[in-house]
Amino acid sequence: MGQQEEALRFVRRGLEIQRKKLPPDHPDFIGSYNALGNIFEYQGRLDEASDAFQRAFEISRRSYGLNHWQTAGELYNLGIVDQNRDRFPAALREYQQALAIFTASFDPGSLYVGTAQASIGEVLRLQGEPAASLASYQQALATLEKVMGPRNPGLGISLVGISRDLLKLGRAAEAIPVSERALALFESQPGNPNYLNQARFCLATVLWDGGGDRARALRLARQAREELAAAKQTDDQHEIEAWLRQRDQTW
Repeated sequence: MGQQEEALRFVRRGLEIQRKKLPPDHPDFIGSYNALGNIFEYQGRLDEASDAFQRAFEISRRSYGLNHWQTAGELYNLGIVDQNRDRFPAALREYQQALAIFTASFDPGSLYVGTAQASIGEVLRLQGEPAASLASYQQALATLEKVMGPRNPGLGISLVGISRDLLKLGRAAEAIPVSERALALFESQPGNPNYLNQARFCLATVLWDGGGDRARALRLARQAREELAAAKQTDDQHEIEAWLRQRDQTW
């Protein structure tokens, strides 16, 4: 609901009660520290988020062992924060450790496995390794299709990742149907507007470079820019604006 400070107040109050009633390494603290970390992450307080997730990880490691799926989840949370802090090598290690534990703990077609594969793909993309990223995103897509079916919008993240990598590898024409599918999935069940508009912009870029309809590409990019500006997603907005300046004669 966006009431972050109110959420933070309740989580801190819960932790106060737990600290009075429970030993400091009790597993019940894991959920509380995760909730605290999630709020801090949402607020952009990444150092504090990392501290909260680190506490959850240490408690889980002592309670369940390093190779338990719960501990892998804490590693995954630490990876998200490190990725957001541009600490890509650290994030990659944490995601890879989490993936190994998830793979050993669950069926290979599990949501945990597919999500970790997609996150590894994203970090590899951010590190400038599109071929390795593409392979990881393709693994993620295959895994998640088994779990969620072919029409679930949750597949869109992997499809956008695949499209971006194909574009970077000079294979924009191959990326067009992949991007079309991603956009159709996100439009079929509107949720996070950031994902939807990333898909619009991704399709715009591959249409432009892959021999597609350039007028449509400009329309998609303009729509994504306007909606991201309204949602105050300034980083993505500025990227789209820079792309449009180079290509849109009406800018």
